[in-house]
Amino acid sequence: MKTLVLLTAAFLLAAPVVAQDTATVQKAIQAQYNKEAAAFMKKDISAGLSINTSGFATTDTKGKKTTLAEFKAALTQIISAAQSIKLSSTVEKVTVKGETATVIVSDKSLFVLTNPQTKKSTKVEGASRNEDTWIKQAGVWKRQKNRALTSQSLMDGKPVGN
Repeated sequence: MKTLVLLTAAFLLAAPVVAQDTATVQKAIQAQYNKEAAAFMKKDISAGLSINTSGFATTDTKGKKTTLAEFKAALTQIISAAQSIKLSSTVEKVTVKGETATVIVSDKSLFVLTNPQTKKSTKVEGASRNEDTWIKQAGVWKRQKNRALTSQSLMDGKPVGN
């Protein structure tokens, strides 16, 4: 009985530390998302991508994988056509296991793009919910994987294929 009481006490005392560690990780990862958004809104692709590991990959809702190089190429094309960019990410949940964190995050985007053929502006809005895997490298949290759970895009207010 005494052992059970001691184990229970030890667990209860450790619980706030675990919660604090998770809160600390969540704050650090939210800061990385904020860094990414701020960089992309300034059209600084390298700074925005710097939150990722070199082996970073994304998977869309249909299971199609994209490497960091492919992601960078697509992003470069979109950002070069953008008149303005607004991005935000909100961390919903973090689960930490050692040096790995699984994060559920909601993203919102608004790009005002110039159509190269017509020279007219097009508004592209997006909303997604993702599961990201982060790993700690040299004391810094880096995103290793992104998997889209849901994704919705609107072009000039009309749904576009996802």
